[in-house]
Amino acid sequence: MTIQLKGIQKNYDNKVVLTNITLNLTQKFTTILGESGCGKTTLLKLLSGLVEPDEGEIIFNQQTVFSKIEKINVRPNQRDLAMVFQDFALWPHMTVFENVAYSLSGSKQEKHDQVMTALRMVNLEDFAKRKPSELSGGQQQRVSLARALAPRPKVILFDEALSALDAVLREKMQIDIVQLINQTESQAVFVTHDQHEAMSMSDEIIVMEKGQVSQTGSPKQIYETPANHYVAHFIGKINHIEADVLVRPEFIQRVSRENTLKRTMRVLRSQFTGQHYIIHGVVDGYPWLFYSEESYATDTFCDVYFEEKHLIKIGG
Repeated sequence: MTIQLKGIQKNYDNKVVLTNITLNLTQKFTTILGESGCGKTTLLKLLSGLVEPDEGEIIFNQQTVFSKIEKINVRPNQRDLAMVFQDFALWPHMTVFENVAYSLSGSKQEKHDQVMTALRMVNLEDFAKRKPSELSGGQQQRVSLARALAPRPKVILFDEALSALDAVLREKMQIDIVQLINQTESQAVFVTHDQHEAMSMSDEIIVMEKGQVSQTGSPKQIYETPANHYVAHFIGKINHIEADVLVRPEFIQRVSRENTLKRTMRVLRSQFTGQHYIIHGVVDGYPWLFYSEESYATDTFCDVYFEEKHLIKIGG
């Protein structure tokens, strides 16, 4: 499915929230990434039909679902999509089965088959008669996901869907969601502020900043060739060599090799993470860090090396 947004503009109380958003979403799993307040959730609500743009067009597979000029605004329940929310949005008085079946149409048997198929996909078929209060947070999120999968929508929209879960469960759900989407014909649009989540799950990432799109690309493209300073600093860690010349800390070496460049670093702190030490320091007035198997004493100096091929040149 191709989702097109053309010239989307949205204001709230005379404040610009989205400015001239023009995108083509064609990948199986697309993530809209950005800090709180950047407009990513508003953009998701515009796709769903829960919020109406002030300007622009939204097109699903050559079918216009919104056009300000043509006065078209297809209702949310007619856009063939589903949503998974951060707070699960389950009815507490209903069973798991009833929550998943809530928006389904068709005969009693058809609905039963659709619900049980969705519950099997999320490994909750044995929990159909339970209430949400009898489930863990992770299980409740799986119910929410089953509810989205059950009607077999063309698009599933995820609004910070994993942020309420603990770190271990969140990492497991990341893997499960990608696998489930790949098993269906549905396309995912996933909103998050978590860079690691976006990098590990996505076919394509849309990085947003202050209501505008900063960069669109694969996780590899976004990481290796950031379009500007915001993207470079928001995705991963970065060291400045010059104002517009950067290098990732994983490319910093402690041993000089042929064709390597050298800088001298004053160590400020060695931080143990379990796998390695993160060495924090200062190089030519810029804060730096690199990864090491050993710690370094505060206020000592060490030479660090890197290859020119690993330099990131913003605007170059």
